[in-house]
Amino acid sequence: MENNEVIDQYEAEKNDPLTRKDLLKMGGQPVWIEFFPDPGEESIEIWALVSVDLENDEIFLLNALGGSSAYEEVCADIRAIYRHPPKKTRKNGPLTMAELKTMNGQPVWLDNSPNGWKCFIINLKYPVEYGKGFEPCGVDLWGNGTSLSLLAECGLYHHPVKETTDNNALTAVKSHE
Repeated sequence: MENNEVIDQYEAEKNDPLTRKDLLKMGGQPVWIEFFPDPGEESIEIWALVSVDLENDEIFLLNALGGSSAYEEVCADIRAIYRHPPKKTRKNGPLTMAELKTMNGQPVWLDNSPNGWKCFIINLKYPVEYGKGFEPCGVDLWGNGTSLSLLAECGLYHHPVKETTDNNALTAVKSHE
């Protein structure tokens, strides 16, 4: 798949607010949740994984910090749930280490020029050896783990972008694999 095809697919992806019916079909998938703000506060926006108990017709939202809420208990506090952040609020990196450390299990993209974009899944649970110790990693589609610090130095994004940001990213990653 060409870079532009990946970008076009992402940009064309439907991102209307999700309904309860939609969520029942999305077990195991990530969603972006925007909560109503408390008076005088800013809105909270987080990633969560959808967990579905079809037998009991229940939906649970598991956040990146390990918290879990039944959809029915929090739905009155939720402004909207999306497949990904709406374009108006979507920051597309490069992602900071602080952001990456809240994204366990989520996909991120590395500009792998000239070979196109390479997807990694953030893995905070099983660190890889790097330098003098172990640290969180990004796992590619072949199961190879690469240090999250190294990947962050090369520039990780929520999704592919049209312009390349670092033509040396592939060289930097390959030299440390």
